[in-house]
Amino acid sequence: MLDFIFLTKCITSSQFLIILCFLQITDSLLIHLPSLKPLIVSSSFEVMDQGVPGCTFSNWAQTFTCTPQLSFHPSSEAEIRKILEFTQSRNERVKVVGKGHSPSDIACTDGFLIYTDKFNRLLNVDRKMGQVMVEAGMTLEQLNNELPQHGLALANLGAVSDISMGGMIGTGTHGSGIRHGMLATQVVKVRLMTAAGQVLELSNDMDNDEERDMFHAVQLHLGALGVLLTITLQCVKAFRLEMVQTPGTLTQVVDDLHNYLQCWEFFRFFWFPHTNSVALLQVKSTDKKVHVKHSWFWDRLVGFYLLEFLLWLSSFLPILVPWINRLFFFLLFSTPRHSVERSDRVFHFDCLFHQHVQDWAVPLPYGKEVEREKYWKGYEAIMKSAGGRPHWAKAHSCNHKDIQQMFPELPRFLAIRQKLDPTGIFLNDYLQRTLIGPYDNMCAQ
Repeated sequence: MLDFIFLTKCITSSQFLIILCFLQITDSLLIHLPSLKPLIVSSSFEVMDQGVPGCTFSNWAQTFTCTPQLSFHPSSEAEIRKILEFTQSRNERVKVVGKGHSPSDIACTDGFLIYTDKFNRLLNVDRKMGQVMVEAGMTLEQLNNELPQHGLALANLGAVSDISMGGMIGTGTHGSGIRHGMLATQVVKVRLMTAAGQVLELSNDMDNDEERDMFHAVQLHLGALGVLLTITLQCVKAFRLEMVQTPGTLTQVVDDLHNYLQCWEFFRFFWFPHTNSVALLQVKSTDKKVHVKHSWFWDRLVGFYLLEFLLWLSSFLPILVPWINRLFFFLLFSTPRHSVERSDRVFHFDCLFHQHVQDWAVPLPYGKEVEREKYWKGYEAIMKSAGGRPHWAKAHSCNHKDIQQMFPELPRFLAIRQKLDPTGIFLNDYLQRTLIGPYDNMCAQ
């Protein structure tokens, strides 16, 4: 399936946009016959001793918080199984969180919260097959630093590396380029622990319809199917990327978009509203030597601190927004730039300050809230009219009826969710609101 995704990020008060364009391919993958593991009986007192009460969770953007009854940091599958048994015995709900980078309430719960920060090992490297197996709590940044030591790399990455592998898959994280799919298309095998403590081993090497559906569901699990334990990824030979950043116009990009996408392996552009100016980032594989130039003055002092300060001012005086757009395009993007680096370092994009994000972001300069609801509502209306669908990693206002219309295969996903988690211990308000609807409808799903 070929999806043309327009990703926009607002990096000022409610009017400043940066529009990124991604062309994304989702490949069909197959799965392996699940194998089941026996349950382990645990002591409630032992599990309670591992849980920490009263700890407040906050996502990276600090836009959503919750205070679970107990927070856990397991380091083994046995500990995770005991936590799930304890959750069932208390008739509670449990959520799993990695780095908490999603700017929504997808990980929030008033039940139990499992952190995967201690479940983060690189388990195996198969150089012959070019595959690696990692625990789901390992971050993309950690993996990116490990892979070059084995002459490997991931073929495509998103902009953020400080995310867990399990969260990356669960929220549909994607990169750019018409030759690549979302990051989950690089997954060839997973191990998932269900609500009952059973471990399913799923892979893409069998063609059973039910198994294929289950594997595909796990590729975008939303934290609704179980606890992801391990992930095996297909890698490629380590490579470098050449990035050419040039100024351009929005008219130029729109008129010649097809050629940009065909000529460059990875392509995105930033548009600055109130102007016709865009910054084009054109990226392709290269054998050239590493060549990169960083400037603390331009990258941090101007590109971060001065920008944040001016955005804070614009929250009081919105009339400044067009001026800020023109100024920062001139200062940072009007001159061509060229670099060659290790692939993951080129893919990475600094998100700067804390932001509200709905595939565009309204920052909190110095913690000040800015009005955004009217702006978001207008943008969502445009996206819906164009047949758009929200990025699961970001905030959005779509309810379960909207999602049902956007995703025709949702009933199949919900059937798998019901099979793997019949009592709904992995549900939370976010999943209830977006996938299922009112609590009275849960049993019907």
